[in-house]
Amino acid sequence: MVAASQPILLEIDGQQLHLEPEELTVEPTSLEDYAVSGDLRVLVSLNTVITPAFSLQGQARDLVRAIQDGRKSLDLSVVDHILVVIETSDELDVRSLLDAHGDYIARETLADDIRPGDPAGSSLIVEAQVGDGVLHVGISKVSTAQRGSSTCR
Repeated sequence: MVAASQPILLEIDGQQLHLEPEELTVEPTSLEDYAVSGDLRVLVSLNTVITPAFSLQGQARDLVRAIQDGRKSLDLSVVDHILVVIETSDELDVRSLLDAHGDYIARETLADDIRPGDPAGSSLIVEAQVGDGVLHVGISKVSTAQRGSSTCR
């Protein structure tokens, strides 16, 4: 470790090299798939690879945001439960998304049921920007008589 503004002594091939601070430039560089930033006291390196699991987590958050916007458009109460029907897409793997994060999506949106299918009969169909794709998501209020246990298929 070298203190800022202090000379350093390097040994290269058995020879010593004395460097003054003005003779030395230190610049952070990054490895592939890493972003690096820093100053004289701190250096931060961040892995920028987006794993499939991390991508699905982001897609789940995008879907929750779209469903919440749809709930607002339907003027639903914060206690109203809903049914969500998601049109499958060639761009996105809806089944993997629901398998990995269906419980989270249901919990965040008060969805009693979330399933892939045709949203045509829904009270509202929203176009959800999810990751790099678009999903058509049907949202309908569930009446008290219809309410059952929450499921994600």
